[in-house]
Amino acid sequence: MKFRQSILLIVTIIIVFSGCDKNNAQTIMSENLITTKLEDIDMAQIDNQKQGSKQTVDREILSNLYESLNGIEMQELTAEQENVLMKNAEIMYFILLMSNKDIVGSAMILKTGDIIMYDIETMKSGKRTQAYIHYDLNNEMLEKIIKLTDLIK
Repeated sequence: MKFRQSILLIVTIIIVFSGCDKNNAQTIMSENLITTKLEDIDMAQIDNQKQGSKQTVDREILSNLYESLNGIEMQELTAEQENVLMKNAEIMYFILLMSNKDIVGSAMILKTGDIIMYDIETMKSGKRTQAYIHYDLNNEMLEKIIKLTDLIK
């Protein structure tokens, strides 16, 4: 009987630990991927597949764009996951937030509705730039970001 209880205990422990290990990717909030405060952002550049590249220094649009990109839970992508995702991806918008001509935040919106943000610190390090994908994004937030990018002339 003790043997069966020991086996049952070991199997239970294995199941618990394997269940905990499934989602070990790092999650962070999107505001941690923008390296400066709103006050320091002086320009946004939007690259759009249909409209080309456009820039704005309008404080209201910058503020709304900054706020819209904050508060999104992001999950770290491995290099392999990023390669699979980007292999057939169609990029609708590529957003750069700038401060004194330095990139302080970047986001990409795919046609699938996925938002990918990049870690600017790793981008500057010369190593692989770490990418993050939204973890749980509602359609309202996505639509708001898209409308803001469309306001830029």
